[in-house]
Amino acid sequence: MNKWIVAVLLIAVVAGCGVEWFPEDSTTSGSKNSNVSFSFEGTNKCSQLAGSFADSGPIQIFNLQTSATISISGTATSKYTITDQSPRSDQGVIRPGETVSVSHQNAAQDATSKITITTLTIAGKSASFKSSIDPCPQGTTTIQ
Repeated sequence: MNKWIVAVLLIAVVAGCGVEWFPEDSTTSGSKNSNVSFSFEGTNKCSQLAGSFADSGPIQIFNLQTSATISISGTATSKYTITDQSPRSDQGVIRPGETVSVSHQNAAQDATSKITITTLTIAGKSASFKSSIDPCPQGTTTIQ
């Protein structure tokens, strides 16, 4: 009988020591990632070679406090790359301090739309990377 009392007391003491028994789901945006922000401003490309691949280059994610879900949508060639990992198109997880880049194949010369758009979503927030085979607007080097 004394063994059971000791076991119950031990469990009660450990439970009260600040151990996080049910940690928050780190793959959702949660309240800790409610202020996540990122953008492709300045990385959108114009005057691209038709059918070639465009890459945004690494962008920073601001206010990412915990791991969060990351996904991509756009064309069949749309992919994202986290820091030094392999490019992927399926849903994944990004961690604080990591960077991400986006790539896709540019439109074909005879395509109806000359702009290709890939949308990246992190912790429920989205931004789009764009490339165009049309020339850049006069006096600019990127498209908006």
